[in-house]
Amino acid sequence: MKFIVSSLLLLPFVYCGCGTTQIRYDTVKRPPTKTVDVYHEAQKPVQSYQVIGLLADDGRMEEKTYLEGSSRKAKNMGGNGLVFAPFEQTSKAPDGWEIYDTFAYKAYVIIYDPPSTVTALHP
Repeated sequence: MKFIVSSLLLLPFVYCGCGTTQIRYDTVKRPPTKTVDVYHEAQKPVQSYQVIGLLADDGRMEEKTYLEGSSRKAKNMGGNGLVFAPFEQTSKAPDGWEIYDTFAYKAYVIIYDPPSTVTALHP
């Protein structure tokens, strides 16, 4: 009985979408980087780059919160930059309850090929 009750208590954490999905597109272990350039899909880097991963999340977080978390994860993956896809609204709350709208966030972790000294916005 205790097992069933404790399992039911953990159920919301399994389905809540908690945490960022982090997908690596290769198996190369890169050292963490100190800075990450930030781009939006409409303003991609001018220099040649390679996509090494995807970061995805959903929920009610603000764009700034997602930007900071994604930048930290991209640095840990050894990325030189992030290319953010447009945010998609996944649910709409009733009028007056807009703070409960939820969004899907996606950002592609990139490395420059070859490494570049050109920089963009650093979070």
